[in-house]
Amino acid sequence: MSGEAYIFPLAGTPAHAEFVRRAKDPNSFEGKLAAQMVSQAVEARSQHLREMLQQMVELVPGQLFRDIEAFHRKFGLEPTDDPGHRLPDDVLEFRIKFMLEELREYANSVGMDFDVVDGKVSIEKVSDEFVAEQALDGLLDLCYVAVGSAYLHRFSEFNEAWRRVQEANMSKVRADSADDDRSHRKHMLDIVKPVGFKPPVLTDLLDEVCPQCRGAGTCSDLRSEPDDCGKCGGSGRVRRKVEDGSGKVGRS
Repeated sequence: MSGEAYIFPLAGTPAHAEFVRRAKDPNSFEGKLAAQMVSQAVEARSQHLREMLQQMVELVPGQLFRDIEAFHRKFGLEPTDDPGHRLPDDVLEFRIKFMLEELREYANSVGMDFDVVDGKVSIEKVSDEFVAEQALDGLLDLCYVAVGSAYLHRFSEFNEAWRRVQEANMSKVRADSADDDRSHRKHMLDIVKPVGFKPPVLTDLLDEVCPQCRGAGTCSDLRSEPDDCGKCGGSGRVRRKVEDGSGKVGRS
């Protein structure tokens, strides 16, 4: 098919009709040319879809976390400086209620509502109403608040954590049925862990604190020497040996 460019006959002309007739023969020049054109069109479409998917992969979660960071910085909402990534109880209560609020907005937009009693979630259909825009908005807001909570916890390695969770999730399998013993949710749409499943390891993405007190109170300054942990005296602390330029051992 290489060589001089092929000049296609104008549509509606006898030459075009003859081309169409001959193109139906896979062994003819016109047939091979048509097959090549279809193949190229399919490949171009596939390449376009691959590029779109790659753009989506690059945007999530990288762009999401960057957007969330910019939003919180605009309003002076800084992440915790607690070495164990803890948030004050009042902040935790606020964030959890915030996420439940957005979850309820989504549920209501699809005609559902829920309640939590004694640790059990009950869901009921309250109407036949379905508001697509409200559903989309609720899901986006839920993501915004959830990722915002990760930012406030100072889970700065969120992107890498996402990548590892994604890799682990892609190794899961679809439940055979609602009766699949592996499904805790008892639904045919459930995705379950196969034999040999390896959960993502995220420990190294967190600040290293004393494994005995887990930053419960006194290991507040990882750069202080000697350690001031009142529970273990710092005897079990695991630290990254990174020089911060001042001769002290600090966080990387």
